[in-house]
Amino acid sequence: MSKISDEALLTQLGFNLNEGILDDLKRVIRSTAGYEEIKKHIVTLNETIKSYGSHVGLSSSSNYFKIKNADYSKEHIEKWANKYKVSLIKVANSNTYYIAGKES
Repeated sequence: MSKISDEALLTQLGFNLNEGILDDLKRVIRSTAGYEEIKKHIVTLNETIKSYGSHVGLSSSSNYFKIKNADYSKEHIEKWANKYKVSLIKVANSNTYYIAGKES
């Protein structure tokens, strides 16, 4: 099984690497249950939903990965979450989900 580095994850999600974004990722990692198990699947999800105008990023207001514009790709996101047993949090009055982490 191949592993993806944290830096590679950020690059795949479209971030330019700098100390600030690496610090943000560390904050999100601490809040994401089972991060090591799901990080490669986060990249796959991002690639899948790009064609719907959706993307995975880092939340600037919460310690989560966020899925933005999720209404356009909701079916794919829910299928992904069920397949990899990932908990999602729907942000009220928004087209955003947070990735809470691997289900127990």
